[in-house]
Amino acid sequence: MADLNKARRSTLRRGRMSVWIVIVFTISLATDLVPALGAGTPPGIAGKVYFMTYGWSRSARFDSPAGVFFNARKGEVYVADSGKHEILVFDTVGTPITRIRHYVDGKKPGDSAAGEPKQVAVNSGGDIFVVDALAPYLDVLDYRGRQLKRVYPGDLLKLPREAARCTAVGIDHADNVYLGTGGEECAVLVLDRDLRLARRIGKKGTGEGGFQAITGIWVDAAGRTYVTDALARPSVQVFSSDGKQVLSFGEHSAGPNNFSLPQGVVTDDLGDIYVLDGLRQVIAVFGPDGQYLTRLGGFGSAPGDLAYPTGIAGDGKRTFFTVERVGARLQGFKLDMASGS
Repeated sequence: MADLNKARRSTLRRGRMSVWIVIVFTISLATDLVPALGAGTPPGIAGKVYFMTYGWSRSARFDSPAGVFFNARKGEVYVADSGKHEILVFDTVGTPITRIRHYVDGKKPGDSAAGEPKQVAVNSGGDIFVVDALAPYLDVLDYRGRQLKRVYPGDLLKLPREAARCTAVGIDHADNVYLGTGGEECAVLVLDRDLRLARRIGKKGTGEGGFQAITGIWVDAAGRTYVTDALARPSVQVFSSDGKQVLSFGEHSAGPNNFSLPQGVVTDDLGDIYVLDGLRQVIAVFGPDGQYLTRLGGFGSAPGDLAYPTGIAGDGKRTFFTVERVGARLQGFKLDMASGS
């Protein structure tokens, strides 16, 4: 059952950043997940929703959170909140750590405006990579939120800067950055640690290696790249470390093995694949071969439910996090998935 802890006064520091004195309300949960099991599903999932938070504090709640990233090295959860124009950082039990306001170019040269960050990733050095709905570039910030660099996919693809925009971002264990692009070119651009283009995966189109609207990128411990696409067929594609397609599955159609709006993907250490569907309000679970296993969630506001989820992140094992646009909350899950038979 949910246990609402008493409000506690916390002093939060991050490096030499300013100190915030905030009243933190943390909701601690140990609620059994009740997945909606599909026909013929193998032995199911035992798990807990172990925390849930609605924002920075009781009065400063989320407003259209769009993306989430888990920095497993430091045990920090990053949330891109489009409505609040900021990146918020929490620890693994939902306690706020810091918040970073995100700005983009204004209408006039030299002006700035509040951004709408929609995806975020963090490397081992603490650099933060932000995809913003109002900017054509990937914004690179230090851990304090100061801008270090901008990466324009148009420059990398030898196109006008406005012809290619960032749609998704991921990162691997070697700190290579995976940038999803849209516009005239739709592909995954793999950037090395110095943010130089190392290779590209896929092209605009359908079928093998074809993308139309990349929504999520995940790289597993073996270097395989998983990509979700809101429009292309297939909906989920998996590529080896050298960029060759090794698996694809799902269409935008009816049936538990298909999707309405795939918006992100993670895997666990058993090789199972978790695909977030923002319209079906579920996380669909597939085996390493793309075979449908089961699903989690369902529309609602109870722990484990989802209300128009927009982002999913994980540790590559069986801990993962979701954010919801309508539910306006961050949830942490711990699962024990019995894969296979």
